[in-house]
Parts: sequence; structure tokens; C-alpha cells
Amino acid sequence: MMAQCLQKVKVSNQCAEKPKNKVTFCPATTHILNVVNHKNKNLIRILTLSILLTLNFIALGQDKMIVDKQTNTLSSFIGYSEYITNLDKVPKNIKSNLKEYLKLVLGEMCKKVKFVDGYISDLDGYFKENPQTYNRGWIATKYQFIYSLSYNEIGIKNYFIKIDIDNFGQILNSNWPKEHYNDSSYFKNRSIVLNEAIKWAKRNNIFSDEFETDLKYHKKLDKLCWVFKFAISQMENRKTFSIVEIDWKDNSVIDEYTEVSTTVY
Repeated sequence: MMAQCLQKVKVSNQCAEKPKNKVTFCPATTHILNVVNHKNKNLIRILTLSILLTLNFIALGQDKMIVDKQTNTLSSFIGYSEYITNLDKVPKNIKSNLKEYLKLVLGEMCKKVKFVDGYISDLDGYFKENPQTYNRGWIATKYQFIYSLSYNEIGIKNYFIKIDIDNFGQILNSNWPKEHYNDSSYFKNRSIVLNEAIKWAKRNNIFSDEFETDLKYHKKLDKLCWVFKFAISQMENRKTFSIVEIDWKDNSVIDEYTEVSTTVY
């Protein structure tokens, strides 16, 4: 009877020893293996998706990281500003300071710029008629100049440089850094900047391949940076973007923020 009982135990125990050269698993073990295999498959899918998105980012980014500005910003005083398309009416000292400033901030790239347009404003006449200036909030400038920088080798098809100068030749405003950006060899290769943007996106769990790029002057930090704008959600007429700004010179993240765009129909 004892032998029969033992035999019954062996038969009912599905994890019991089987004949040699034949491997079997009990249901619990099989379930664990299935879970592991499922997790491995999910991991492979995630890795595959990540690789495909990275390749897609790179392919799209290389096409998008071309600077081609179509508009520039000039402000005038109606009735007191003269629009110019050449420097013929600009005083010699102003032209001299303008030329030296471009050499200083652009270095050898100053050979790649050309004058586009600008304004010469009669501030004396304007402020005689409009003497209330205490709450203006901005400084009126005598001269405004727009130059176009075209340097295809570094991805700049067209970038407008705006320079404001007073009647003494002092530079009041510009949208190009004052120093450290006067040599194109200082700029990181665009593919390196793009890779940094991809890493940032992954760290922030962004896997969308819908994004925009732009080149921007960061006035507060006096830096030139690439802006990557990732679309992360959309609801009817409301679209949310996650944005990162990366310094073109040292490839560091200098700003990151969220922006919401609303379309009014």
C-alpha cells in the first residue's frame, strides 16, 4: 500500500522527476517563463521604437536645422522715419562704427553679410511733438540696420541681424552675441546639437517625431541657441509644446519650458 501511495504522489505531482534526457516544467515555472518572455518582447519593442524614433529624429532634424528667416522687424515713427535700402545717407562715423562692430562680433563671418534695409529717424522732431517719454518702456533709436547673414556651410541660409545705433555711433541693441560667437569653428556640428535634443526628449519621455527648430538669440544670456519645439499633446484647437533651447557653442541646455498654442476659428 505504501508503494501505491508513493506512486500516486508521483503521478499527481506535475513537478516530479521525469525520465532523463527529457526536460519538463511545472505550470508555475512555465508561467514565469511566459512572463519573462513577454517582458523581453516588450523591452525589445521599446528599444526598437526608441531606435526608430532616434533615426527619424536625425533624418528630420538634419532637414529642419536650416536657418532661413523670411521676415525681419523694424519699427518706425510715422512721419519722422526715413526708410533706406543703402547706406548712402548714413554719416561716416556711423558707417565706420557699424563696420567695426560687425567685424568684432562676426569675425570672418562678416564677409557673409549684406545690408538689407533700415530706418533713419528724426528723434528731435518726434520728441518735440511727443515730449511724454517717462512711460514709453523702450528706447527710441536714431538708426536701425538690418543685415542678412548667409553661410550655408554651417546651415544658415538667411539670418537677419538687427542693429540699433544712436547718433553718436553707440550700439544700443543687437540680436547677435557680443563675444564668443565670432568664429564659425566655435559652433558645434548641428548633428551633435540634434543628438543633445534627442537625449533631452528621451529624458522627458517625449517620443513624438513632430517637432520644429529655429535659431534664436537669447538676449538675457547673450547666447545663440537652437530651439527645439516638440508637440506633446493636442485637443481640438489647443496644442501643447515642450521646448528646449541648446547653446550652439557649448551644446548645453540653457532653457526648457512648456508653451500652449490656441487656434481661434
